[in-house]
Amino acid sequence: MINWINRIVNSTYRNPAEWFTDYMTGGKSDSGVVVNKKTALTFAPVWQATGTIAGDLSSMPINEYSRDGEKRAKEYGQSYWLLNEQPNQYMTGNVLRETLQAHALLHGNGYAAIERDGAGQPLRLIPMLPDETDPVCSEGELFYVNRRPGGETVTLKASDVIHIKGLGEDGIRGYSVIELARNNWGLGLAQEKHGNTHFKNGAKPTVILKHPSTLTKEQADELLDRWKTKHGGVDGDTTALAAGGLEVQMVPISNENAQWLESRKFSRVEVASWFNLPPHKLGDDSRISYNSLEAEERAYVNMTLHRWIVKWEKECDAKLLRERDRRNRTRYHKYNTKELLRGDTASRYAAYEVGIRSRILSPNEARAAEELEPYDGGDAYENPNTMSGKKQTEPTVDDSTLEAHRALIVDRAERMLKVEREKVVKAAKREGNFLEWVDKFYATWPETVARSLEPVVNAVATITNCTKTASEVAAEMSRQSQEAIVNVAGYSYEDNLAANVSDAMDLWDTRPEEIANSLMEQTK
Repeated sequence: MINWINRIVNSTYRNPAEWFTDYMTGGKSDSGVVVNKKTALTFAPVWQATGTIAGDLSSMPINEYSRDGEKRAKEYGQSYWLLNEQPNQYMTGNVLRETLQAHALLHGNGYAAIERDGAGQPLRLIPMLPDETDPVCSEGELFYVNRRPGGETVTLKASDVIHIKGLGEDGIRGYSVIELARNNWGLGLAQEKHGNTHFKNGAKPTVILKHPSTLTKEQADELLDRWKTKHGGVDGDTTALAAGGLEVQMVPISNENAQWLESRKFSRVEVASWFNLPPHKLGDDSRISYNSLEAEERAYVNMTLHRWIVKWEKECDAKLLRERDRRNRTRYHKYNTKELLRGDTASRYAAYEVGIRSRILSPNEARAAEELEPYDGGDAYENPNTMSGKKQTEPTVDDSTLEAHRALIVDRAERMLKVEREKVVKAAKREGNFLEWVDKFYATWPETVARSLEPVVNAVATITNCTKTASEVAAEMSRQSQEAIVNVAGYSYEDNLAANVSDAMDLWDTRPEEIANSLMEQTK
């Protein structure tokens, strides 16, 4: 104990002991700044990235479903209660999941111990700190060793620990992002410290004092000390008086000239890369516009959150369900991402309309999504534009006619996608705001596509039960294209933007067939 105290006493701010830089799993970065789990969160982009991902994942419910044949039902049993409502007496479900997700994002591992009753059913979920928990393999089995306050250690079976892990080397433990990003985040913290120091000194330019006479060292030191006392620091906003031939020369130092502001902005982009976030989620809106924001949000859910959503679903299945239920797929967990993709009222109602018309949703299911009461007769899966309570006469068409119409759709879609690709790639090669151009282009492009597809779509409607219009097909094609392009652009730097966009659009070869299938699948 005495040696430990001496190490504290002998450590100073300017010359910290080695134990201090290693505290909280941290260490000095190349910039000289200590980066650990506390200092990392003082860096605004890291705090925002961690809070955004962990907060969004915890705000969505993770439901348990049971399946009997083709029928699926939501279960509100113990698993749902622990994950969404009350995992233990100290916190709510969303706080537990937010905490574990934050641990996984920063340390690569989020742990929660599962306390069970005599029958093996989970009773409580207790989070464990990642720097106090270690996965250990012994004799072919995986255990978790948790160090409690006071030196006590507890060993838990793998089946009794929920472990949300990030990318790792062995599949057992995830890498600590704090350690991997130490130099990168340390540079950002150092830039922040530079700015603080600059403004602490009043953000004043450097001053050169020119004296007509040669001064001794003592005289020069006295002059500088008197100048600093009178005009230095945050309280130095006073008028300077130069007497006795003293000349004051100001040397301006601009943060912009030193590219300080630009480097601060770029640090946000780099932090976004560590968390696989689109930069606009951290406040960098230089490559985003209002019209493409919705597409960016969908890309955020699909690119950033989806990998964590799958990890949560699989881990909860493995640790909170019985093995036979998992193997037979009679029970499973699934996140409900609808809340993040709800959009505005007009967009939601348009989606409901398409779902009801395509007989994917019933009117009552759409009403339930809006928390409205059902109505009699609203459970039928019918297209209100074609169904009048009686079964419609079904057209009978030979295979050759169907294939001929399919070929027409494929040919026309290929032509339009080729023209679209040429225009987009050409725009990506030009200088300027590419995303702004994308918004303007796709504001009018669906009309062009609709005019080209209209004769073909109308012809298909005469031999099938397809109710889609050319405008609807064109709008869906353009929406998919814009989403894909915006997603690629959001994760590309300027120097490789055109190449990445071109490569992404090269993968569109299957889209004409998919468009044809969507129109022909309602053939009867």
